[in-house]
Amino acid sequence: MRTSIYLLISLLSFALIHCKLNLNNPGDPRSSDYFLAGILNELFAPQCRVWTKSYGSGINLTMIYDLGVLPNGDLVVIGTTNEPLTGGTETKIATNTPFSGSVGVDLNLYIVRISVKTGVPVWIDYLGKPDNSDSARPTIKISQAGEILVGAGALPTELSNSISPMAGNSTSFLLAKYDQEGKRIWHTYLDSIDLTWPYAFAVDTQNYIHLFLKLNGGNNHSPISEFPSPTNSPSGETAYTDIIYGLLSSEGKPISQQYLQATGSEEVTVAIRIGDSVYFGGASQNSLSTSNAGLHPSPGNQRNFIAKTKVNASHMQETEWSTYVGSSSSLDMRLRRLLEVNGAPFTIGFANDSFGSPAEPILNSGLRNLLYQSFTTKGDSLWHSYIGHSTSSAIEGLVMTGVNPSNSETIYATTIGQQTGEKFLVSNTSIEANQPNGSPFPITNLRINRNTGKFERIFYEPNKTYPVLYYKSNVVQACTGIMAIAYQEIPEFNVSTRGYFTIKTEKTSNLP
Repeated sequence: MRTSIYLLISLLSFALIHCKLNLNNPGDPRSSDYFLAGILNELFAPQCRVWTKSYGSGINLTMIYDLGVLPNGDLVVIGTTNEPLTGGTETKIATNTPFSGSVGVDLNLYIVRISVKTGVPVWIDYLGKPDNSDSARPTIKISQAGEILVGAGALPTELSNSISPMAGNSTSFLLAKYDQEGKRIWHTYLDSIDLTWPYAFAVDTQNYIHLFLKLNGGNNHSPISEFPSPTNSPSGETAYTDIIYGLLSSEGKPISQQYLQATGSEEVTVAIRIGDSVYFGGASQNSLSTSNAGLHPSPGNQRNFIAKTKVNASHMQETEWSTYVGSSSSLDMRLRRLLEVNGAPFTIGFANDSFGSPAEPILNSGLRNLLYQSFTTKGDSLWHSYIGHSTSSAIEGLVMTGVNPSNSETIYATTIGQQTGEKFLVSNTSIEANQPNGSPFPITNLRINRNTGKFERIFYEPNKTYPVLYYKSNVVQACTGIMAIAYQEIPEFNVSTRGYFTIKTEKTSNLP
């Protein structure tokens, strides 16, 4: 980007010195000033522009799973595809590894950088065959310096020149690092014979990589084989799962690993850098073995938790606290998203019953509701709110998103409704707009006051004509005042052989 700007300035300087500029007719390509007008437009036009572009042919299957933003606003997308990825009519040549296998048959993990000005792919790369389990889906993290880190479950189709090769198990964890120009700096595979999913990772301001993997108990929670021996012992409960927490350097070198265990099973599903700290969250059946562990509200039953961690003076990972939410009932909970709102953690998950004093009450106890919750940086709950249907549970999976645009007091959250078109219940019906009227899977947009947790507006958009399924998979702020919204389209509901995604940039003021 910087090189392009220098080139444009040099060309403009040359033109101004050697040419007499007349911009009365800059739209005429035959005009001597047409080229100069183009340079001026490139230099002074806004970095973020409004556009819509689709990726993937729609004949085969292309899925988007995560969306990151580079410092200049360009977007980085990761997902899976069984065809060479296209953006409009353009197919990009891979920067490191080409698409492999048979088109329409073999899934590849892909990463693509997309220009925030035009929506055109800047570069693309493929990273072998993914583990396509829902909870092994690939994720992206952008370091403070703008480097790109990729994590994913991987099947035995090893990329060459890895720091550590695959260990020969049925699945491995793939971790890779890219620069902004698409060069793969390094990649490595991490293995345990007990490895299962989900996973989460984050990169802190010192460029340490914090990795959380889930382990079965079949071999007594066998640790990650590429790391030094764990600094503590597993739970020993082979009927349940444990979490292994690994710390890696910015060069991909394993530093240390330790178990985060409790009585029963536990898992980490999300992790994020907020300021100088890393937060992670998931669900557990009892309080984790961490410092300053909060009280688990229902021992033996799965409850959501979040925790804060750091790298201490000995260059080892150290969890500072963990906190747990939920009621004393036997109904399980799930945590699905962990976001930054106002410099602190904000979570989106699921719950079937109420606890505490919610800002927006549960209106259908016993059915699965979306649960939004805001915390302080010390883990204290500020507020929590529920939304659900009257006769059916909210749809599971990663069909819900959330974002807090800068300079805004509102959290913008999205999900989809049921196939029956049943609307969501709210205690204040005056905030409802554009009722779904029975249309299948209505796209639901919710505005939440970030300070109080009160719902300010719920706006429905009709989905595409059934059996098409269309939903917002990711929403991020690309630039101040501009949001990037990623839509996944499945042309035929419950048929997993076709799909493509669309990205639309839109002014924040135009959000529903």
